[in-house]
Amino acid sequence: MNKETKEQIVSHISSKLKQATFAVLTGYRGLTVEQITRLRNELRGVSSDYQVVKNTLFKIASKGTEFEQLHQHFAGPTAILLSSDDPIAPSKILAKFLKEYSVLSIKAGFLQGKVLSVEETKELSTLPGRKELLAKLVSLCISPQVRLLNALNFVPLKLVQVLNAIQKNKSGKQN
Repeated sequence: MNKETKEQIVSHISSKLKQATFAVLTGYRGLTVEQITRLRNELRGVSSDYQVVKNTLFKIASKGTEFEQLHQHFAGPTAILLSSDDPIAPSKILAKFLKEYSVLSIKAGFLQGKVLSVEETKELSTLPGRKELLAKLVSLCISPQVRLLNALNFVPLKLVQVLNAIQKNKSGKQN
């Protein structure tokens, strides 16, 4: 690889790191090209990027950024997952692939300035996603109004039932 190509790779990685808020370093040794491509395609669907990075090029690209904290975890073949959106969706996809392929491993994670352990990174996949949280929030916001509406509807409903019972009672006595 010539110097010009390396500089292009470093600048590409640097631009990705500037946008990213979430990263996961993985060991991919043993995965086939097809499996990595499948993982990449699924991650692209949630606005994430997964690429194999030479350790030295990543270290150069991340100098002076908060991702510099990950340098100690770069040993052996390493691929990095980068996301600037919701960290939960890519975590869920990665967790699915971890179950499917035992050769894939997590080395470390990184979320908004903090290095995450392997366990913490895996725990992200168990959290509800952004859409699920928004649905719960809407449900919580609507719940008091629905209860109030039901309470207000209860009084007239009971009145109608009482009047119907009185009417049946009177019509039954007349016969």
